[in-house]
Amino acid sequence: MFVFATLALASAWMVFSRQFTLGAFVVGIALGAGILLLIRANTSKTPDDQTRPKFTNPLKQLGLLVFYFARLTWDIVLSGFEVARLALSTDPKTSLATQMSLISTQDEGNSVLVSALSAHAITITPGSLVVDYEKIDGQEHMRVHVLNSKTTPEERLIADQTKRAALLKRILGL
Repeated sequence: MFVFATLALASAWMVFSRQFTLGAFVVGIALGAGILLLIRANTSKTPDDQTRPKFTNPLKQLGLLVFYFARLTWDIVLSGFEVARLALSTDPKTSLATQMSLISTQDEGNSVLVSALSAHAITITPGSLVVDYEKIDGQEHMRVHVLNSKTTPEERLIADQTKRAALLKRILGL
């Protein structure tokens, strides 16, 4: 696995530097191996069996993954229209400055992978951004910045996060 990852990073180096020479490939191998060794040295914590994805029913998990990406795409499109509507609105009640808020969602016992994927889904959706993770009373919470707290109330955001985390757990077999 290390060799394949090193070769992939070396190839990426050649593409990004636009130098398809043996020298660039050697530099890419050195950089790729160095990056992988640094990552390995700085991640002493190895994932245990509870956080590692399990492919118990690959066809079902693939179907759920397709559904997840379709739903995520739909959410991105709808949010994009909502952000455009807010940005172009001349009504002072719906201006962006008066609608911004921070919402805290509880991250109930999810693995780090599920939390990271969930935060990614929230962040790539226009109008929302995961700002921070924090512990409140021993529970993990995501602090989410939303542009319009009236169309995205806290209850809806929490319900969406719960559904998203449950779907990601099913996709990953956790």
